[in-house]
Amino acid sequence: DGSWKGAQKMMNNPEKFLQNLKEYKFAIDDGKVPQMNVEKARKIQIAMGDDFTQLGMAKKSGAAAGLCVFIINIIMYYDVVIQVEPKRQALREATETLDNANTRLAEVKALVAELE
Repeated sequence: DGSWKGAQKMMNNPEKFLQNLKEYKFAIDDGKVPQMNVEKARKIQIAMGDDFTQLGMAKKSGAAAGLCVFIINIIMYYDVVIQVEPKRQALREATETLDNANTRLAEVKALVAELE
């Protein structure tokens, strides 16, 4: 729910809200944050322009400034994860290929040693 009432409900329990914020990075790492959510935040950031900065928000509310910084950084982090994940997958595949090749090499070396 992207409405103000939805936001108020989400922040109704401050401890739970803070815990959710702390765990958000892990949700991104696990691929549990839909791209649509990040795009909505990005659209709001763009629409607000220069007001969507720590200083711009601090003029309205210190808490809003903190959340603004969090949102800006989480959008940047999401973008990095999206760029890095295919590289991580390629690394996993290359490592598996290398492990298989090393296993086969050890087998061949053992066979050669046996034949000598």
